[in-house]
Order: sequence, then structure tokens, then C-alpha cells
Amino acid sequence: MAENENGKKSTYNYESQKKYNKKNTVVSLKFIHSENDFLQDIENACKSLEISRQSYIKIAIREKLERDGFI
Repeated sequence: MAENENGKKSTYNYESQKKYNKKNTVVSLKFIHSENDFLQDIENACKSLEISRQSYIKIAIREKLERDGFI
């Protein structure tokens, strides 16, 4: 384990992170100012369901794909 600038031990491993990143795909979303209410609706739903934004959005996309007959 490497030590960081504060002298604390770190479990971060650059090569492991690089390998992990190769196995994943990142999709990002941007919400413009006029969509703040929409974003807040998503945030409220996540808090209510106690799930992350990522999980909520994945569930919503999967439901839409199923409804449209793609999966």
C-alpha cells in the first residue's frame, strides 16, 4: 500500500483502476438550466426509493426498452 501526502495508507492501485475502467462504459447526462425541475424530480424519486441516480436511470431505461419491445 502506498502512502498519500497525509501519511495515510491508500488502497488505490493505478493498474487495477486502469483494468477496471477498460471493462466499463461511461454515459453522462447534462441537464440544462431549464431542466432543473426535471432533475429535482429524479433526485426526489431516488431519495424516496433509496437508490442512486445511476440505478434509477438504468431502471427507467430498461423499463422503456422492455415497453418498446427491444428486450
